[in-house]
This record gives sequence, structure tokens and C-alpha cells, in this order.
Amino acid sequence: MSEIGNFVHLTHADAIDVVSTVGWLAGAPEDFRQALLARSSVKHVHHDEPIYRIEEPTGGIYGVASGGVRIEVATNERGPSVIHFAGAGFWGGFGPVVANTARLAGIKASGQATVLHISQHDYAALAAADPFAWRWAAQCLLWSLSISLGVIDDMMIRSSRRRTIALLLRLAGYRCAEPGFKASSVALTQDELGQIANLSRSHLSTILRDLEGEGFITCSYRGIAIRDAAALLARLGE
Repeated sequence: MSEIGNFVHLTHADAIDVVSTVGWLAGAPEDFRQALLARSSVKHVHHDEPIYRIEEPTGGIYGVASGGVRIEVATNERGPSVIHFAGAGFWGGFGPVVANTARLAGIKASGQATVLHISQHDYAALAAADPFAWRWAAQCLLWSLSISLGVIDDMMIRSSRRRTIALLLRLAGYRCAEPGFKASSVALTQDELGQIANLSRSHLSTILRDLEGEGFITCSYRGIAIRDAAALLARLGE
């Protein structure tokens, strides 16, 4: 691995080690996991660099090994809009692979990131040899669906304070996370958080300032760190 500033660029081997122990692929059979990762290539991406774009017709799947990514959607006449933040262990891009359709979502790096890529052709070749590969693809798509349902559920919370708490916990990995995921800080701007929470920046800033004053979070230019997840989860039940 190589260090650039405060970020560590993972080697191909190190990236494989990470995605083998966290997220969707960690739960897959070892023979499938090894066969898939043998077809992978590593890519280092810079902040705000697209990893794949909405409506791209092809491109394969991507797994995050380090850093984080912002997930964007553009439905109907609106967008693109950021709806989620994900870290190491997240996989995306199965839509064109499974259904041969254009991408419904896009992902961009949030800060520096290391990702693994498996082409659409290589995944199809793997599935031709091991038909159960389609079951694992479906499992990953179902997890993406669960994230989407979590976003919808959060947006149905009427209280702006509770809605903000819910999205912070989700974005940091304390809610809607697969086993093995490690909680992290939320590396999004306040404008992006306000967009996700459907709040003005001034309203969101007031809520974040109050939460920080109560000792629940710490805000910095790098993002928002959760200091007391248990207390915030308790607030959601009030």
C-alpha cells in the first residue's frame, strides 16, 4: 500500500483482503469469492470522481475497499441527488450485469477511494461456469433494495431532528448495514446532508450544532463523527 497525505492507497492484494472480510462478498462461498476476485482489477479514484454514472449501459460491478462513495439517483425530472454514503464492503453496478439495462444509480468517490472492478463480460463468464453466481448477484441487488427502503423510511419521519438523526446513523453504518461493516464518519458536506434530509442548510446547521452541543456528534471539515450512537438510537424511539 502507498500513503498519499492521510489516505492509504491499497494494493490489489490488500483491497482483495478487505472485501473478503466485510460486506456482501464476505458472506459468499470461498470458491466463488476467489474466482470473482481473480477477475478483478484495482482502481484508485479521487474526490468527486465518478466511478460509474447514471444511465451508463455497461461497465460491470465495483466494490469499495477503502474510502467512501456517494450514491446518486435521478428519477423522473429531478436529480442527480445524493441519497446514501457507503464505505468499505459496499458493492454496486449489478443492474446492467443482471438485466442488461442502463444504470439506475451512479456512485462518486467521497474523498480518496480504492475500488475493485469486475467487468460485465467477466462476471457473465464466471456465471456460465457457476450458475449460482446469479444468486449472489441477486443477493447484492436485494441489499441495494434494502438501502433504498431505508432511505424511504427515513424520509417519512416528520420531525426534522429525528430525520437528521436517522440519516446520520444510516450514513455512518449504524443502521441498514450488513454484518461486518464498520461504522465510520459521514464524509458528506452539509449541503449534501441537507439534500438527503430535505432540509435547508441553515435548518440542518442548527440541528447539527445542537446535537454536537449535547455530545452526540463531532463536526469537522472532514465530516461528522458519531460519538454516542446508542443515545442517538434511543432518540429515534422517543
